[in-house]
Amino acid sequence: MSYYYAKDGQQAGPVDDAELARLINERQIRGNTLVWKEGMPDWLPYQQIWKEGMPDWRGSDSGTMDVPPMPDPQTAQADWESGGLPFATPPILVEAAQRREPLSPMACLREGWDLFKLETSSVFGGFLLAMLCIIGISSIPIVGGCIGFLINAPLVAGMWWVCIRGLRRQGPGVGDVFAGFSRSWLRLVLTGLITTLLGWIPLIPVGIAAYVWGRFNFGNPPEPTVVVGFVLLLLAVVPISIAIGLLLLFAAPLVIDRGYDIGDALSASWRVSIKQTLPLLGLFLVSLLLQLTGALACCVGLLITMPVGIAAYCVAYEELFGSRVKLS
Repeated sequence: MSYYYAKDGQQAGPVDDAELARLINERQIRGNTLVWKEGMPDWLPYQQIWKEGMPDWRGSDSGTMDVPPMPDPQTAQADWESGGLPFATPPILVEAAQRREPLSPMACLREGWDLFKLETSSVFGGFLLAMLCIIGISSIPIVGGCIGFLINAPLVAGMWWVCIRGLRRQGPGVGDVFAGFSRSWLRLVLTGLITTLLGWIPLIPVGIAAYVWGRFNFGNPPEPTVVVGFVLLLLAVVPISIAIGLLLLFAAPLVIDRGYDIGDALSASWRVSIKQTLPLLGLFLVSLLLQLTGALACCVGLLITMPVGIAAYCVAYEELFGSRVKLS
């Protein structure tokens, strides 16, 4: 069970039962700390939802915290009908869908670099460990691809998780890169599969055209007009594929960070990101330029530029979905 709790007037979490117990023991969550979980109609003090078997709050001190407001049902429903978020979405994402200020790609990149410098051992170490696992397992004959299908998405989500925890100053560790296997492993695998398939859909016409041409022209070199036609077709569909990937980019972190179901994660990522399409495209281009720069350094530079790029996307996630979403 995942819980959200109020901290400094904002929503924090989700946390599982073990993390909830730790926060209560450390007196970060007290009896009158407001909490919320799926199925609750409103935020309530922890002492009101406590029952036998849950972490006991009675040893903690009293204190007060600001209330992150739940959305009005009619407002939330109107948001959904106008392209906002599903009614069942936790309240912080209703606020995220109403954001009008565009992201700054360069600010995301700068903060991503700052995070890399601050948490070098965790961000770089986690990235290196994840990539070694992905590359090593994919090189296994016959079964490597099958195993990779089961572990790649959770490992990528784990890299997101390391950076998210770093941005929130929660003391990330290299081992957090494996968090995807304990935090909704199957949902991450399926989310990664669906996202990949949706991104490939615009490329289907290119594959069909190549198959048909090869079927009737086997062994013959393509004429210049055919080559130009394929290039134009690629130029038309590749940007669509990239745009779909960007709009669904935050589905995986929504699953590992907020415990979303697959459909909710894909829907929330799309509905919020579509209002930030141009800034996200700018961030993609800046990150792509960064990776090309890293590749020019005999590809060794990619060991730096790739984790910095991931960190930059995590900054965008925090701005759109994470702890920085302001509750009014």
